[in-house]
Amino acid sequence: MIDLENVVSYLKDNTNTVIKDNWSFLESTGVFHLTPLDSLDLCRHLTKAELFEYPCWLQNDVIRLILEESDLGESLQNELLHSIFCLALTEKEGGSSFQNVATQVVRIDNIETVRGEKVFISNGSIADHIIFLARDSDQRLNMYIADTVNSMSRKQMKLISPMKNYDLAEIVFAGATCRCLFPNNPLKGMFVLNKAMAIERLYCSVTMLGMSKNLLSIFVQSYKTKRHMLLDNHHWKYAYADMKKKIYLLESYVSKIETTYVSGKAISPSYAAIAKSFATDTLKSSLDIVIALTGAQSIVENSIINKYDAYAKAFFNAGGTKEIMAEIIGADL
Repeated sequence: MIDLENVVSYLKDNTNTVIKDNWSFLESTGVFHLTPLDSLDLCRHLTKAELFEYPCWLQNDVIRLILEESDLGESLQNELLHSIFCLALTEKEGGSSFQNVATQVVRIDNIETVRGEKVFISNGSIADHIIFLARDSDQRLNMYIADTVNSMSRKQMKLISPMKNYDLAEIVFAGATCRCLFPNNPLKGMFVLNKAMAIERLYCSVTMLGMSKNLLSIFVQSYKTKRHMLLDNHHWKYAYADMKKKIYLLESYVSKIETTYVSGKAISPSYAAIAKSFATDTLKSSLDIVIALTGAQSIVENSIINKYDAYAKAFFNAGGTKEIMAEIIGADL
């Protein structure tokens, strides 16, 4: 049994530690092989503690699903428990749309090598293994894995101050050797990836829901402090009511998807996309209201509002932009 409070406490006490050291600590605690129920609980604990830079679910839930359903599943189980992985999908020119992927894998004498560039990759500079999406010689999309010791360059992207503990990287493949995860069935690879992305969108929604609830608490504290200085208290009461209503509705919807996931059933891609789109809108409106109430505090470099604003922008794009969510939601038209 993992002591989640201890995990959170350690991370809060080591915010100035080298990023990889904190992820190595997380690996040592066993958070990379939690049940879905415990993984969701950890996500909520981290979000409540305002530790947005540690998406443990990315490896524990998303990457584990891809590896377990791949043709290399059994041989990679040990690495999954004792190594750090990243998932490289987004490209500089094509964004996060799968159809625009240009990264190319070439097979010569049974050896596969990859060339291309990936950007905005969580844990990209510290990962031991990279799972990525690329095209094969027939231009079919498939999933591959590469170790981070050969023919590639990785560079941690420079982020604004509030995100100093978040590892986001650019990766350039320059003939790196790799292995195909679904060599016999590329279509299965894309099916599994879409299942994995639905899980990612669930966790993005859970995180943004938690951030919105935190912002609601910040709003209440700020209102109590500034109430005597405000010209129109009714305006802020209406704003509070609107925040609370949206958060309640989002929590109800996300809770139903969580129940599906914890029961072992696959999450509907469109339901996950609706949740993420709704969570994005709720967080954005919550931020706007709190920024309006707190005023100049929101532009101070190390303010907590500044941190929420920075990480909100990251989660708005994680798992696909709002435009991509709209495409998924409307795909059955």
